[in-house]
Amino acid sequence: MNATEKAYVDLGRKLITLCENNELFNGQDEESLTLWNAAVTAGNKFISFGTTWTHFKSHEDLSAIEKKAVLKYLEGQV
Repeated sequence: MNATEKAYVDLGRKLITLCENNELFNGQDEESLTLWNAAVTAGNKFISFGTTWTHFKSHEDLSAIEKKAVLKYLEGQV
């Protein structure tokens, strides 16, 4: 695994773990629920990065809502 693949996988694991522990987008409003789901979906894409069965090649393959969820996390807005 190269450094880029490791970074994506580590980020994906972190996003999923935070969501599972109800520490990320944990509100009960529609936006929080949507962002929670998007963070998990993005995390799943990240952890498959570099594998033969993935369709995920870069951050450009994230949907708009997945990008929003990841950026909010990375910018510390959650």
